[in-house]
Amino acid sequence: MTQASFSYPIYALVVTYGDRWEYLEQVLFQLENDVWIKGVILINNATSYNLDEAVQKANFSKTTILDMGENTGSAFAIKQGLLHIESLNDNAFVWLLDDDNLPKDDATLVLTQHWNAHAKRQTYHIDRTMLVSIRENREYLVLAAKGHLVWKRNAFFGFHALSFLDKRLFKHKQKAQQRPYQERATLPFAPYGGMFFHVSLLKKIGYPNPDFYIYASDYDFSVRVPRAGGEIWLIPKSQLVEVDAHWSTKAEDNQPTVSHVLATSPFRIYYMVRNSVYFWKKYLVNNPLLFHLNRFILTWQYKQAAKKYGLHDNFKLFKKAVKEGLRGELGKREF
Repeated sequence: MTQASFSYPIYALVVTYGDRWEYLEQVLFQLENDVWIKGVILINNATSYNLDEAVQKANFSKTTILDMGENTGSAFAIKQGLLHIESLNDNAFVWLLDDDNLPKDDATLVLTQHWNAHAKRQTYHIDRTMLVSIRENREYLVLAAKGHLVWKRNAFFGFHALSFLDKRLFKHKQKAQQRPYQERATLPFAPYGGMFFHVSLLKKIGYPNPDFYIYASDYDFSVRVPRAGGEIWLIPKSQLVEVDAHWSTKAEDNQPTVSHVLATSPFRIYYMVRNSVYFWKKYLVNNPLLFHLNRFILTWQYKQAAKKYGLHDNFKLFKKAVKEGLRGELGKREF
């Protein structure tokens, strides 16, 4: 298959911050040498080094840097990147990647082949379909690719009492782990890293909501696809390697452990909890009584963990984040 086999230019959109060049450089190198990628839009969300100089020194000619001047949060930064790509070409595809998402050599090829095959059969509508590359260190994506969705309605911050009471669910998960990947698997929402879609989709679903600042804005952005009558498909053969096995790997699994959440920074506790609670309440609750039962049980678990590990201040912040998430009080906060 040649470049001409796909009718649309593809722009990769990457957001970076802090001192993450050792990871970012690998990603940009791969994209620079990927014949399917027309250009790379790199958002500088307050790096601690001279990003322009580093990119120029590495001769990454496909990369265009948009400097935000400060850390504006992932949602705002991605929105600016999407607007920029639209201004370049309103008939292009976007491939969203985290700055440590290293595509395997055939990851883009798989996406284009898959899109072409289904578009030819008219099973995909260009303005209502999102594809997603897989990261195999994310258990929930691996299970979804094998036909087992881990997200449950009325859960609270990933916790659902029925999951522990119903042994059948555990057995179903075990069986799913032994299955091969499906060609594609439906998702109710998706992480930013790996999203692949035509810019016309934005006319249906809009842009990421900057009020999230960080955490869960990707779920809020992508859940609008099925709500607008579209579909999200996970494509397991299009694979990304997360070269920084960092904190969020565990935090974004089905349910982060209690001690893991409370032991992290106040910044992360607040935004992760507040935004997740807001998202789940808005989109995934159809039984408020069960939702608040799960909330009560999980909050009790957090309280016990706070006592055990001496994390009282973090537990207070957890409760504050829960309260503001339930009220829908989003926006950036100072810490």
